[in-house]
Amino acid sequence: MRLYESVVILNPHSTEEQVRGCVAKLEEIFKKYDAKLVNKVDWGRKPLGFHIQKQAEGFYMLVEFEADPAKLSEIQYAFRLADFILYSSIFVKGKSHAVPQQKISA
Repeated sequence: MRLYESVVILNPHSTEEQVRGCVAKLEEIFKKYDAKLVNKVDWGRKPLGFHIQKQAEGFYMLVEFEADPAKLSEIQYAFRLADFILYSSIFVKGKSHAVPQQKISA
């Protein structure tokens, strides 16, 4: 298992209840590919640097997880297929990175 972090941008027109539903769907994706969710950080609604799917802003989340490197491409593919995700990127997390302390309440 290796530690990864992902920045996920969700649809900006979601209500708080819909965002919680999206977080639950993210957790299902991780469970499906035997990944362990370590931390979720809500960065809130922010403007995008460029338009994605004709959207000027998005709901940002930082997700830290442990996964088998062999299944990482499957997780990325599942992120691309998810209709509630505008954009996502996954990075290998090193030990020297600081973790923001604000967590999403579930």
